[in-house]
Amino acid sequence: MSDHHIRVRMYRGILGDCFLLIYSCGQERTHILIDCGVLQGSEGGKERMRTIVADLLQETGKRLDLVVLTHEHADHLSGFAQAHDLIFAKDVTFGALWLAWTENDLDAQAVALQARFNKAKKALALTAQLTEHGLDGDESVRNVAALRRFVAFMDEPETTDVKRPSNSREVIAALKAKAGTNIHYLEPGDVRMVAKEGGFRAFVLGPPRNLARLRKDLPSHGPASEVYLTTMDEALAVTSSVRAFCPALDERSDPNEIGVEEDAPDPSPFAKPRQSPFAAARAAANGKKGWAVARSYFDPARAAEQIDRDWLRAADALALKMDSDTNNTSLALAFELPDRQVLLFPGDAQVGNWLSWGDQSYPRTQQEGEPSPILVNDLLSRVTLYKVGHHASHNATLRHRGLEEMKDERLIAMIPVVREVAQKQGKDGWDMPYGKLEKALLDRTKGRVLRGDDVELYRERKAFGADDAPARLRYQDQANGGGLWVEVELPIG
Repeated sequence: MSDHHIRVRMYRGILGDCFLLIYSCGQERTHILIDCGVLQGSEGGKERMRTIVADLLQETGKRLDLVVLTHEHADHLSGFAQAHDLIFAKDVTFGALWLAWTENDLDAQAVALQARFNKAKKALALTAQLTEHGLDGDESVRNVAALRRFVAFMDEPETTDVKRPSNSREVIAALKAKAGTNIHYLEPGDVRMVAKEGGFRAFVLGPPRNLARLRKDLPSHGPASEVYLTTMDEALAVTSSVRAFCPALDERSDPNEIGVEEDAPDPSPFAKPRQSPFAAARAAANGKKGWAVARSYFDPARAAEQIDRDWLRAADALALKMDSDTNNTSLALAFELPDRQVLLFPGDAQVGNWLSWGDQSYPRTQQEGEPSPILVNDLLSRVTLYKVGHHASHNATLRHRGLEEMKDERLIAMIPVVREVAQKQGKDGWDMPYGKLEKALLDRTKGRVLRGDDVELYRERKAFGADDAPARLRYQDQANGGGLWVEVELPIG
């Protein structure tokens, strides 16, 4: 084993992100934990995360030099709550904690974004409670159940122990308390040292400050699509559900808008004198002196004309938009090793986040002794390991300004996914990994694609066993309940 290398360990069997990087330079080792979570409701998820945390603490000797939280979705942070007693134990030491600027409570733009998001989340939570107030019909019940799952996904790391963090904000607060004063809120264009020995550093790609970029989570239409959707019909199918909700969520909104104005106009298409609360109208229809218009509206023979549940579809669109907007706040990092090869960890960054990487150079300001500022296409051209964004979904890996720029022949891809779990989510299942993207990854890497659900690793062993394999493949044996992780060891020349 070389005395100068990096090991990248992906924990398996979870639809979620948990990566451990171990950088060795001579006798010095630097331990980096990037995210730690599993999708809400995954069978055995809590137990799996506790086993994962126990393993990573054993591997690191309970010393985490750097903890990175990319964004606040449960599938990236639930493990900090599910294994709270392990990871926040007194004998576990944290070095630095890295968060995106969006998590800075003293940043005016971040505070405004959080306020806007929390307002929408509360609205969805109230919507999800409507089954208790007379809402009926199979489709409506299914929609509300989906909203409830979404609200839980956004806010609850699945724990009932009052001593543990009970939601994503409390997890972040616990991480901050553990890190003490060594907390860094990263800005796009920053360049940070990770390990002084050997000159290991990180380029901060995103999330962007530009709100138009933050809100662009969906690809453009047709041949100009930035991702691996290849027809206009596919792109339109993804986009239409969001734009149906309201003008405030349309990409044509004012890109400089930060919050929602309190005196915003009533979005109802009816003037207030013409509005009637649902419950009151229904009561009027059932009364002895029933209101004729109400009786006509609730007539079963005219059910197709009723619109009182149509807003549920808009709520679905809002939930989708909130989910994507949170993904777009992902802290996206490019780690540059001393031999200039780059490891790309974009969290769940979607289209606008990726596009913003070209909005600045690196470092943002010229520093004494630094070479000319670096552009993102130079960083991408040197990527040798790509942690595939958002479990290889359709809109989280750019094509022309992303994968096609990764031209290093040593490229390896790691996908934290369990396809069987993904297919059980939502109405029609989540297409993860997205077929066209996975094929492009396999072609680009000569088969060196590691998946979190590929337990046997037959194809991978063959790909990494070739004479020109750029890294050593290591994995935990399946015997005795193993198979917890797979990792690659990259030599540093």
